[in-house]
Amino acid sequence: MQQQLKLDKHEEFIKMVLYKQQLPIKMESLKALFLYCCVTVLKLLKSEYDKQSIVDYLKAFEVQPNQYRASKFDDSEPSIVNSYCAISVLKQISPNMEINKEQALNFVRQLIQEDGNIRSSKSSNDADLRMVFSALSYLDMLDIDTSEFQQIVGQFILTCQNQDGAFGLQPSQESHCGATYCAVASLTILKIDIPLKSSLIEWLVFRQCKMTGGIAGRVNKVPDSCYSFWNGWTLKLLGLDLLDKERLIEFLEHCQSNYGGFSKYPQNNPDPVHTLHSLLGILDNENYDYVHAIILN
Repeated sequence: MQQQLKLDKHEEFIKMVLYKQQLPIKMESLKALFLYCCVTVLKLLKSEYDKQSIVDYLKAFEVQPNQYRASKFDDSEPSIVNSYCAISVLKQISPNMEINKEQALNFVRQLIQEDGNIRSSKSSNDADLRMVFSALSYLDMLDIDTSEFQQIVGQFILTCQNQDGAFGLQPSQESHCGATYCAVASLTILKIDIPLKSSLIEWLVFRQCKMTGGIAGRVNKVPDSCYSFWNGWTLKLLGLDLLDKERLIEFLEHCQSNYGGFSKYPQNNPDPVHTLHSLLGILDNENYDYVHAIILN
């Protein structure tokens, strides 16, 4: 049966998530991420929303200037992923926000490991290219020079590249579209050339499934709606637009819920993360910031 994009329903779904915040307890640590996804979807759809209430809401998560924890209900330390998400939201709402550059820079410095990998928070053992991208993008959005990290962090990123040109989350791990976007965006921020570029481009293009039109995040995996973004925007960072968008839209139309939102696979429950990444992968916008995954005014 012929499907169509239900943009009005997606707007309704995102506003329901944004304003009702009816999330399971286990999702508490993802609220900053969900907020980033909701705000970015609404900007993409050119929909009005209460900006001041979002700014006020984020203040409850702020531990130090420009540093944000996962939940307002505990005493957890700030994490770089939550801080990246919060700053992404605030930069889209008020580009001229107040910044304490020295504190932000010191925050990232204390997260860097000896090998150049970056931890999620000061006492965390979680460290991979997701945190690397979050840290570098966080600093770059705050207009903070990242050149001091070019050698140590840049070298770590390059050690995550595989012979197929794509990147794993850590050295010697399987190539993955999400890790590859994080690596390419991070290298772009650090002004480092990307090796094996032709192999990387071929790897990215071949992740689109000929049968469904969807994109798989790894070799021999089923397509997932979110890789419309991770794959498509990596190609955009390389200055290319090589995906079959018509087939991709066909796949994504079947990932839509009747009451709005996208799920990762057809006939699954929708969520704001897959909704954002699906729409970013197929909707054109003249104000995309491909490096930071935000929409500028």
